[in-house]
Amino acid sequence: MIGAIEISATSWQPYCGTDSELLGPAKAEGMHIILVEDDEVCSEIVGTILARDGMHVTSVSDGAEAIALLDKGIRPDLLLTDIRLPGDCDGWLVARIYKDECPTLPVIYISASQPSTDQVGCSVYLRKPLCPALPVRAVR
Repeated sequence: MIGAIEISATSWQPYCGTDSELLGPAKAEGMHIILVEDDEVCSEIVGTILARDGMHVTSVSDGAEAIALLDKGIRPDLLLTDIRLPGDCDGWLVARIYKDECPTLPVIYISASQPSTDQVGCSVYLRKPLCPALPVRAVR
């Protein structure tokens, strides 16, 4: 069982399905992931684990940098973002802006913050502290 949280139209519920229901088929190798994380240690750990599993990871430390990548025409296969970020652009806003440009883009939120109704569709919320393998399992 994975400790993810999903949102319904009316309330937040703990994810109670099986790993295969959440993860789907293993097709993450070669994916391009934008990782938005201001904690340098967390960014390094998550980025290294994802790269070790064959994913291409572009790491940035704040929302403005993430939006700048989008403005440069970079379109990832997945957005993985913290919620509390320095500056005026938090993870909720980063995800909404990315989803406006890439409506089918999956989003994974990783944060110690409480979930919110600001979560975009086609997304998963993972609560920190994370087991090191959990981001890879969620991506797959």
